[in-house]
Amino acid sequence: MFSRPDFREGGGSVQVVFYDKTLEREILLTPAERAPNSSRPGSESSDMATLIYTSGTTGLPKAVIVSWYKCIMAAGFVSKWLGLKTTDRVYTCMPHYHSTAAILGYLACMVSTTTIIIGRKFSASKFWKEVRNNEATVVQYVGETLRYLLATPREIDPVSGENLDLKHNRFNVPMICEFYASTEGTAGLWNRSGNDFTAGAIGKNGLVAEIIAGHTVAVVELDYETEQPRRDPKTGFCKKVPRGEPGELLFQLYAPNIKSTFQGYFNNRRGCVVPYRRRYALGP
Repeated sequence: MFSRPDFREGGGSVQVVFYDKTLEREILLTPAERAPNSSRPGSESSDMATLIYTSGTTGLPKAVIVSWYKCIMAAGFVSKWLGLKTTDRVYTCMPHYHSTAAILGYLACMVSTTTIIIGRKFSASKFWKEVRNNEATVVQYVGETLRYLLATPREIDPVSGENLDLKHNRFNVPMICEFYASTEGTAGLWNRSGNDFTAGAIGKNGLVAEIIAGHTVAVVELDYETEQPRRDPKTGFCKKVPRGEPGELLFQLYAPNIKSTFQGYFNNRRGCVVPYRRRYALGP
């Protein structure tokens, strides 16, 4: 549609701006100016900051309403969790239409005033070359990409013939930080490890975390035929599974004001219905 002569010349019903060298120079020469707070009154922390589509793993993709609160809190938490410094350089080639790169990458770097290096796209053969050329100190990834990186041939120094991977113990990564969460979720599981103590685990909570947040999360038995939490036929309660057993992970919403923690899906009221209540202990 944009390439049609009548649209290009007439501009259609909206103003169309074509990015060229002239516009680029104009943008670079425009002085930065922050609008005063009075020009944007009425904004709430639960208001929509952006829309991010889910991957549609268990259904059709839905537009998740991501609030300003979630953006600020998630970015601030991750920047401190990773220990980002102004001297760090974070490399990511993950898509910015997902929350991993957009919020936990780009915004986290903004919060910590850290340099972010944005790769055009993921390439197993070029990944480490881009990391080295840009002197990155932190690399962001989504789990499956490691499978491709581990499958790449070992690198040999073109001059000395030395096995560079053997010299640096393959990748020489001192710290791995992993998490499990969803864009629309209200919490996540976090694992920061510099050894093999937490290998195979995501989000091993200690005593302090259990005391503070243990009552807000539960793994309950799942009926695999209906794909719904299994309830006791007499009490109607859900039942927590023993530690180490699989089940459905539930996070508690703040009942007095659900919108403060869960803004739902854009123009999708059916998808916003909260189907479960923590009835395994608290009752109906």
